[in-house]
Amino acid sequence: FDPDAGWELWIEAPIGDPEVLGPLLDALVRVGAGAKVRTGGVTADAFPDPDALTHFMAACVTRDLIFKATAGLHHPLRGEYRVTYEPGAEHVTMFGYLNLLLATAILRHGGTVDDAQAALVERDASRLTFDAGGLRWRDFAFDTDYLGDLRRHGLASFGSCSFSEPVDEIGALFT
Repeated sequence: FDPDAGWELWIEAPIGDPEVLGPLLDALVRVGAGAKVRTGGVTADAFPDPDALTHFMAACVTRDLIFKATAGLHHPLRGEYRVTYEPGAEHVTMFGYLNLLLATAILRHGGTVDDAQAALVERDASRLTFDAGGLRWRDFAFDTDYLGDLRRHGLASFGSCSFSEPVDEIGALFT
């Protein structure tokens, strides 16, 4: 690991165990690494509880620790989706990547864990306004500069197995 050479180190955090999470995140801060959280998979039990995910995010924000999220983030908003593209695949409740962005923005802006968790589980696209000026939800408004900064100091990225699905769905929501 050599940050001066342009290498980045990301360590996946076990978000369900607070006794392990805090010391791990502290160690990541010390070595200059980022945290990684898995937000889904191909079975229902691979999706974390909203409370555990919100507390992971809050713990990262408290430490000014950048994180990224992988798996299960094909859709902009939380909802029921199938876990694979196979016919008859199981449907589970998945997080949306916009939910994750919004919850992180709220926490970094000084909002409460309760507000962030409410954003993380929001399902109604009509409650969000997303335009050239930025993102608005409830009493929270974040301009594009703030959201851009969030990528460098909060939620670095999200992962999806699909390249077109996340783009197509957000286009359908906000056009």
